[in-house]
Amino acid sequence: PDVVVEYSWEVGAVDRKDVVSEDEDGTYAINKITFSTNRKEAKSLMNELHDTVSISAPFEGWRTDGIAVDWTFDDRIKKDLIKAELVSGPLSILILGIVFGSIMAALLPVGVGVGTVLAAIGMTIWLSNVTDVTVYATNIISLIGIGVSIDYSLFLVNRFREELERGHDVRTATAMSCATAGKAVFYSGITVAIGLMGMLFFTNTSLPSLGIGGTIAVTIAMVYSTIVLPAVMAALGHRVNKWKIPFAIDMSARDDGTWARIAKRVMDRPWTVLIPTLVLLIGAGVPFAYAEFSLSSWKALPPDDESRLGMERIDEVWPDQAANSIFIVIDTAG
Repeated sequence: PDVVVEYSWEVGAVDRKDVVSEDEDGTYAINKITFSTNRKEAKSLMNELHDTVSISAPFEGWRTDGIAVDWTFDDRIKKDLIKAELVSGPLSILILGIVFGSIMAALLPVGVGVGTVLAAIGMTIWLSNVTDVTVYATNIISLIGIGVSIDYSLFLVNRFREELERGHDVRTATAMSCATAGKAVFYSGITVAIGLMGMLFFTNTSLPSLGIGGTIAVTIAMVYSTIVLPAVMAALGHRVNKWKIPFAIDMSARDDGTWARIAKRVMDRPWTVLIPTLVLLIGAGVPFAYAEFSLSSWKALPPDDESRLGMERIDEVWPDQAANSIFIVIDTAG
């Protein structure tokens, strides 16, 4: 695609005030780079040329507005996603290892989580070719995908190990796990996916694409947990308890355990627990009625970000150019 550069010093006297401003603090100038292509290809081109689009000392410059802001959002989210995975991955293995008492058992939920996130992001990227998908969808996929995958896998792996401890063979233990914990995971996944699909009704916002990303992540997590994970557990068999951790928590089922006592109290007084819980949850959701949604802008970037600093300067020096205009497109054909 063609790239057009409009230098501030080449602008005529009539239009000079639109790109050059002088005050007691110094002189500010706008040099505009235009990509003659669609927005998606322009961001791809910006990714290739980002490091070459700069200005050397003694001047101070900021790459900002339009494509630069979009590129900054994409770049920051990609880096944050990698950072989150590097932190959450080892931490999840450590916590699950302490809970399960086995590194092999701990790796299974993490593996399901990684597979879920990769598959969901891949499907979302494909979906972005046919509809608009906000860059925040990857964050939702990572957050929900890892959380739900580990949650669902915990049920299956824990039940599978319990069945093995009861003396059942691997085949029976796998079948029992799928018939009990697997069924719970299936209905839970369907329920969560339907709930997230409610975000599709918030048109003219980024919420529909967030709902799509979340729904895809939950659905894939459910498929991995109910189909792929049981097959892996059946292949491992008793090796699921391999690589024991000596300082692990005792998770064996007991009738006098903490969770057993809590469950008994809830079943003995269901209404006493249900009513206060509903009041608390409904009260927590009341502020949603007063929510105001808007499109993301450069103001969502960190205060020290280059693109935000540049937009703040434009907003201060040229307030009429800081995205305060409305385009009216008229089709005169026919």
